[in-house]
Amino acid sequence: MFLQGRVATNDGTPVPNNVMVERVCNNRVRQEVYASPHGDFSMQLGSRVDSFLDASGDRTSQYGVASKDSVMGIPRRELTNCELRASASGFHPRVISLLELDTFGSSVDVGVIVVQRGTKIEGMTLSATPHKAPKDARRAYEKGLQAERNGKLADARKYFETAVEIYPSFANAWFQLGTVLQNENQKDAARKAYTQATTLDTRFLPPYLSLASMAYQTGN
Repeated sequence: MFLQGRVATNDGTPVPNNVMVERVCNNRVRQEVYASPHGDFSMQLGSRVDSFLDASGDRTSQYGVASKDSVMGIPRRELTNCELRASASGFHPRVISLLELDTFGSSVDVGVIVVQRGTKIEGMTLSATPHKAPKDARRAYEKGLQAERNGKLADARKYFETAVEIYPSFANAWFQLGTVLQNENQKDAARKAYTQATTLDTRFLPPYLSLASMAYQTGN
């Protein structure tokens, strides 16, 4: 059985590389995994690799050698006593309960876990260009954000493309366009959009982080 979902930030910036998702049962950490650069995670119940077999939460047991007496996972009925906790540097941990989830399938999607930034970092989430954008460009940009939140990537891409067509200096829109293109696996186009955003506003950090993440994935 798998628990899967996605971690997202409340301000729309890319998730940090150190996002951890823990399964906590009766106030004890039983299992932990790291989210992907896009925030996706999958936790296999019963996996020795990311489980704490002694249920103590002691990280030293994470890679211990399993014995014949090792506990493999937990009964489904006991999953209702557990919760998932997502945490990352600079963000407040977010906890969701597993009590009301349907645990009878082979895979349970817990949805999106949104973590709240603890402190606002200057230049992290804001660009100097949005307030200069014409009203039509801002409207298209906002519609793109809404479509992206709803998982409608094709619609989001069209709105962001409209925004940068109306206002080519719209760094935020170029960044969001790059994010959508990356999610659509159009990596070359995503890099161009991110690079355009950095060119327009050198103090706007998110596109640099995305470019760095893409370079890391390719071993560059």
